[in-house]
Amino acid sequence: MFMAEKDKAFMAELKKFDREWKAAHGYDPKITKEQMRELGPKGKADRDKLYNEKLAKKKAYKLNSEQEETLRRGLALPRTAFLTSASLADLAEKEPVIFGAYAQFICRSTKSKGLERDEPYYYGDSRLDNGKNKVVTDGFIESVNAENGMRFSSWSDWRIIHLLDYVTAIIDLSVRKAAMHGYTKYTDEVRALGRTGMMFNMSGVLQGRGLKEDGSLDFSPTESINLEEALRAREDFPETAGLQCIAVSDESLRALLDSDFIDYVIPYHRSGLSKELRKIAGIEGWTDYEGEQNAKKIDKDKKNSKVERWHEEPVFSEFFVGYDTGMSGIEAMRASAQRYIDMCRERGMTPKFERFVDHPNYWKLLIDRKMVNQKTGELIRQKPVVPKFDFDLLRELVDKEVNNSNQQMREGALQYVLDHLSDIPKVIKELKEKGVSVSKVIKKAEEHEKKRKNSIMGGAGRGGVGREGWGKTDGAAEASRGLGEAI
Repeated sequence: MFMAEKDKAFMAELKKFDREWKAAHGYDPKITKEQMRELGPKGKADRDKLYNEKLAKKKAYKLNSEQEETLRRGLALPRTAFLTSASLADLAEKEPVIFGAYAQFICRSTKSKGLERDEPYYYGDSRLDNGKNKVVTDGFIESVNAENGMRFSSWSDWRIIHLLDYVTAIIDLSVRKAAMHGYTKYTDEVRALGRTGMMFNMSGVLQGRGLKEDGSLDFSPTESINLEEALRAREDFPETAGLQCIAVSDESLRALLDSDFIDYVIPYHRSGLSKELRKIAGIEGWTDYEGEQNAKKIDKDKKNSKVERWHEEPVFSEFFVGYDTGMSGIEAMRASAQRYIDMCRERGMTPKFERFVDHPNYWKLLIDRKMVNQKTGELIRQKPVVPKFDFDLLRELVDKEVNNSNQQMREGALQYVLDHLSDIPKVIKELKEKGVSVSKVIKKAEEHEKKRKNSIMGGAGRGGVGREGWGKTDGAAEASRGLGEAI
């Protein structure tokens, strides 16, 4: 189907079929599948029928000779061509059609959002290319600074293994006077980098329909940042640490807008997450605001050359009223929100999340970082990052990570060995049933099982009870290795 979807002539015919089918069944030829679904059971049934007929046409698509040759090259590729980020990047460059087909297959099969490739960060990326051409231009720095800075930790989250990457990026960006903001569910990141000027969006996540029986916000104990720790970090870093939260229902959205400790709100949008995965995650009942998260054109066909940026949604740097207005932080943000609403309507658009424009804190739906200092009530002027690190805390975090990793490896290794040894009788029985001579196996198993029992009791194992208790499992590990050799 990938080849069919890349054939412009075929897709033009398919669009024509789509319009004619809708007209023949009593629909506006321009109606979308979402609009058909909203018409009720009949609309949804017709939408599914149309989808299946279009799918059948795609499956019946006949490849031309050039496409068949591309397919042959793809089938001849070794599996290693699809295993690593480096090999996929190479494939994308040399065989873009094959890479595109593979990426589409993976995304649709796994119902995932997209296939990403590594974009490694090298020291100097934010400065100069061989002292001549800037990889990141001054104009780009200026534009992102106006829109809350470089975005970090968006799809992934803080891990201590990335510490040097953060330090290097902050040093580089400080040279260019660039601002940064990022998302995290770990207050360790806030405390480790809180002095650099980077803005932190600590991520709160609600559960159920978002509210408890008493009407208070119901934070998830597993998916959300620890609320107590987040509020403490917000108090300690009032200029940089903000708490944002995902709204999962209209009721929870309004409660978040009302809350004085929630700095901004992100209404839930499924972004391609499949129904099956939403059910597994227990979020199938959440309200999906994906259709409301952008301003919409009131009349798509209408054109107005007299209005600058007609049908273009205003960005933050356009509607923000500025820092030096003499207004308090809340007043300035409410004025900015009204300006956004007015600009949308002037440009022939309805504002995003239009149902909530009358809420006094509607502005929390329009921003990407904390804007108001809860202690002073003033606007927060975002500044370029500076390489100011708490090295004592960084050392502490690194040591904690190393110790935790070692402990997890020890516990995991012990459990693996014990699980393996518990299957010995079953393995021997299966070998006997298959007619395999198992005399050596039985003898080795008996010897190593005896060693294992002695070692666990405290001393007959090869390592004894050694430092940190690890030695007491060595007899069991030896038994496992011996059994493997015997078999």
